[in-house]
Amino acid sequence: IENPGRPLNSALSPSLSLSLSLSLSLSLSLREGKIMDIDVSVIIPAHNEGRLAHPTLLSVFRSAEYAAESGGIKTEIVVVMDNPDEKTKKYFSRYKNSEIIIKTADFGDLGFTRNLGVSVSSGRYITLLDADNLFGKNWIYESFHYLEKNKTEDMIAHPEYHLVFEGDNRIWRQISSDDPDCNIGDLLESNHWDANCTAKREILLEYPYHATMMAQGFGFEDWHFNCMTL
Repeated sequence: IENPGRPLNSALSPSLSLSLSLSLSLSLSLREGKIMDIDVSVIIPAHNEGRLAHPTLLSVFRSAEYAAESGGIKTEIVVVMDNPDEKTKKYFSRYKNSEIIIKTADFGDLGFTRNLGVSVSSGRYITLLDADNLFGKNWIYESFHYLEKNKTEDMIAHPEYHLVFEGDNRIWRQISSDDPDCNIGDLLESNHWDANCTAKREILLEYPYHATMMAQGFGFEDWHFNCMTL
């Protein structure tokens, strides 16, 4: 999607699947002691998810494996635990000797947690995922290639559909900012796009997340990020 009139597009990447696999094979930053160039860094903020983070990690492993096998895409995973509870620390401790980068912070703020993850990552592209969400199998591959095909533009790719299940069951379609039916003014009352997105590293560095101050009436960090980057 091209629109020279806007600095950034919240573009939509092709369809995604939410089925899971138990495969743990992954193309990461280190292989036999050699540092590899990273195409995509997956940033995962964690807080009190505990074992709920396990299917999240499995979905990332599966998506990274698919990206590696389908397009030779090299992926790294960065987990930032922000004031984690004991169950969450215990779960991620199993990866302390793995190639997953794990950091601990005490921000108490989801946006700042993502910012730290971006700062320690090395990928040309960054994709964001909360520790209680799932990647579709083709997300890393499709969003990477979508942005690569449009790399002369500053664009942000979001999945077109979100499937919400347990507790609440619904399908949420995320409209493109270039869609004629997209009214940017609606951001005054609602949020068109959630935090799951892929973008150039430079964009995340230029537009870092700001503190979420709900008591003062400031909106959620992903809503503010969307307002800044449109």
